[in-house]
Amino acid sequence: MFDLEGLLGRFQIESNLFLEKTRHRDWYKGVDANYIISPFKVTLSMFGRLYHLIENQETLKGKVHELNIIIQTYDKATKAQKGQVTDLILEILDILQSEAHKNTKKIIKN
Repeated sequence: MFDLEGLLGRFQIESNLFLEKTRHRDWYKGVDANYIISPFKVTLSMFGRLYHLIENQETLKGKVHELNIIIQTYDKATKAQKGQVTDLILEILDILQSEAHKNTKKIIKN
């Protein structure tokens, strides 16, 4: 559970930073896009260690995989893909928060 909460916290922070830094249309001009994209990709790679804690892990895997694919070339992403990134982040956060809440209830009951 603590790993799940740690990932939730880190994902919230990194996704907020990523969205904030990439908000403007020309965000990558004059900046190495990897400095913005890499920390978020590292966070996405951490999910692999915790899928076994998730009740519906296939749904989460699919969303994380889809997000990771778009993030890898985010500087060339279309407007639709950028909107999809925001949607995927919110969906992943919802799943993580729900799972963290369920796991907290399990610990309290035991």
